[in-house]
Amino acid sequence: MRIDTSLNRDDIAPAMQWVATKFGGALDKRVKGFEQQRAKNPLLQSYYRETYPIEYALAESRRHYRLTGRFPFGSNFGRAYALVAALQRFAELLNPSALAQLDGRIRGAMKDEFGLRPLAYEVDTAVNLVRRGFDVEWTDLTGVASFDLRATKDATTIEIECKTTSADTGRKITRAGLHRLAGRLADRTRLIDRTGGVHLYQVTIPNRLDTNDAQIAALAELISKSMDHARDERSPSGRVIYRLLDSVAPSLSSEAEIRNYLEARSVRENCHIVWNERPGHGLIAMAVMSEEADTVAASVTARAMEAAKQLSGRNPAIVTLQLVEMSRAQLEILLKTPNTLHAAARRVFNRAAHIDSITYSVPIGSESINSHISAELSAPALVLYNPAPRFPCSLAREAFGKNVPSES
Repeated sequence: MRIDTSLNRDDIAPAMQWVATKFGGALDKRVKGFEQQRAKNPLLQSYYRETYPIEYALAESRRHYRLTGRFPFGSNFGRAYALVAALQRFAELLNPSALAQLDGRIRGAMKDEFGLRPLAYEVDTAVNLVRRGFDVEWTDLTGVASFDLRATKDATTIEIECKTTSADTGRKITRAGLHRLAGRLADRTRLIDRTGGVHLYQVTIPNRLDTNDAQIAALAELISKSMDHARDERSPSGRVIYRLLDSVAPSLSSEAEIRNYLEARSVRENCHIVWNERPGHGLIAMAVMSEEADTVAASVTARAMEAAKQLSGRNPAIVTLQLVEMSRAQLEILLKTPNTLHAAARRVFNRAAHIDSITYSVPIGSESINSHISAELSAPALVLYNPAPRFPCSLAREAFGKNVPSES
């Protein structure tokens, strides 16, 4: 399959009509549910928008169109428009059975923990290959193989398996646990209505935060005590350090500015921050971290090995991994510096020599699509390649651009 990968304003209306036909009602219902949860739990001001940016953009575009008769433009909508336009174009080329499978995946995404992101990553990867001159077959949808994509060019066939990582991959502080903890403290955080200023509670736990009811209850009690008395507290469940950052709340106009402000004042970079804000008056934030280090590299290795097992072993193959909660700049630094990801890649190559390379990418952000909605969708990626692949293949090395030697 090959599709036109360009995107212009004239493409938006048919793409959004396709959304309306396929899953518009389910999309609106899901985003409405997110907003209801946000209203109940003000500490999670940015959680849903960060986790489901595509869903929010599509739902807001639909709402704007219903009110004005026009689709909104801007970088936050461009990413979503590019995705659904590509999906629509691929769908037009699928046979009825594969199209039914795609419809099922979209319906499932409206209920899934990760939403549209895993499907979006497959689309990003397929579009990237099409732009580089490959014919792409969506093999998992057509049922011909257990891996995701088969790309062919100049009589050479390459197999591709796409895996996305959760924001919780290898993390000691899970999003689900943080969500539960923040929910327990939602009423307490409304004290900013009385006190004003910026209040930070730095919470450190001994090991892992998940959804254990007893652990959540004990931590909530400890943090509530610290909030009641505006002081440090300690118990077997963890410790809380209270800091008054500013007696008068600074003027912060966006969630990104709030996050940058708080992250610059937290004890450690590797922590989760949630907050509740009353604009122009006050802000209360909670930074949660673990005394134990995350095991992201080991978890990523496991995902790569899982992907390797889904490939046939009879052709050169590429495993593509999307790393969540990481910027492209951070990814470049990570892959240019010897670290556990390099060691992990070597372990995968030693066990699965048919893997030509492991491609790491980050979710496409709004900066990838300009405000005029005239762009091409692709998957930004950096690659660690196998120094001794079973099937040496120059085309596989060209499939995702920039390469970084795995032994560096």
